[in-house]
Amino acid sequence: MQRRIWDTEMEVLDVIDKVCRENGLKYSLAYGSMIGVVRHGGFIPWDDDMDICMPRKDYDRLIELSYTWKMPYDFYCFEKDKNYLFYFGKIS
Repeated sequence: MQRRIWDTEMEVLDVIDKVCRENGLKYSLAYGSMIGVVRHGGFIPWDDDMDICMPRKDYDRLIELSYTWKMPYDFYCFEKDKNYLFYFGKIS
């Protein structure tokens, strides 16, 4: 099961990387995702999410792009939905 989660996370990251490259957006892995790469050569065994961060102007542009992108994932954030409870965006 864990392998399937990691495969899906990598698939989502590939899509985000493509969107960011095509639109000149900067991002990096962060928190547990970065620790996983450095310490475990991949994922932390119990980690079940992917953490990325980006400059605010690039994040704002990603929000704009999310209204029209053609991908199998949705982008959730407070800026798009005032009922969204978190201060960070999620892709699922």
